[in-house]
Amino acid sequence: GRGRMTVGTSHIGFRGSVDVADKYKAIWQIEAGAALDGDSGGIGGTNVFGLRNSNAGLVGPFGTIFFGNWDTPYKWSTIFTVPLRGAQQFDYNVILGNPGFGVFGTTTQSGRAGGKADAAFDRRQGNSVQYWTPEWNGLSGRIAYSLGEGKSSSTATPQIDPRIWSLAAAYQNGPLGLRYAYERHEDYFGMSQLGGALPSATNTSSKDD
Repeated sequence: GRGRMTVGTSHIGFRGSVDVADKYKAIWQIEAGAALDGDSGGIGGTNVFGLRNSNAGLVGPFGTIFFGNWDTPYKWSTIFTVPLRGAQQFDYNVILGNPGFGVFGTTTQSGRAGGKADAAFDRRQGNSVQYWTPEWNGLSGRIAYSLGEGKSSSTATPQIDPRIWSLAAAYQNGPLGLRYAYERHEDYFGMSQLGGALPSATNTSSKDD
């Protein structure tokens, strides 16, 4: 037996906005985990600013567009369904966010890491651009694209181009909430960390949905 103390999802952050034109404003946010128990690790990159939801962008009549490190629309679509939070069997990220087999319930990555976290769909994804629509009578949507900064060199075999697409649609009317989401990981080879085939000359691409 051993004793354990955990701060769970404790975090600290700052956000702001600046009016830049009529009905338009620039926005920013930077956030980090707060290691109140003294541990340097923890959920969401404790003690490292910017590893939780952090961005810079623009808000206007068209909606919101930003770049940064942020929860994907797929993750956002499931957050409000959680009955128990924190690695419980009925936590949404256990059911909807990953295939199990030791994959982390939540991952923060800037791109493909070549590890089990590549198989996770409960993601705070870096190197990404997001667009959020305005809300129309309870309807709204989000789309995100994580750039392929991890693309291999032209001499590599195989040449892979890891990218992520994520989108979600939502309807909220009082206590009724409906959400649909879809996400695709291109060339992440997430399942290769769980016993599948690694990238090779005969296995040149992957698509995880």
